[in-house]
Amino acid sequence: MTWTEGEATEYELQRAASEAFHEPVTIYRGPDRGTFVSGLADGTYVYRVRGRDGGDWSPWSAPLTLEVQHWPMDRAIALLVLGGAVFVFTAGMIVVGHRRAEKEQA
Repeated sequence: MTWTEGEATEYELQRAASEAFHEPVTIYRGPDRGTFVSGLADGTYVYRVRGRDGGDWSPWSAPLTLEVQHWPMDRAIALLVLGGAVFVFTAGMIVVGHRRAEKEQA
């Protein structure tokens, strides 16, 4: 997540469950113009940021709403199994090719 408006030496990023920002959580405070957000459960999250340059804080930015929807578990497991099958097939082809090359050289 990045922000570009304003020139400040410190920024504060908050997250809440709605645009009303009841019980917001400050997830970043510092000089960087962005931060990495991960590990969120499915749901709706609303963010806002403000900055300051030594004095008072600026007004909060317009809220940004983020909707998190993870893949269904059955799809994730199917892709994991498919990836494993591709790995086993590829490793098998390498072993077979190596053995054929050894027989041809003998």
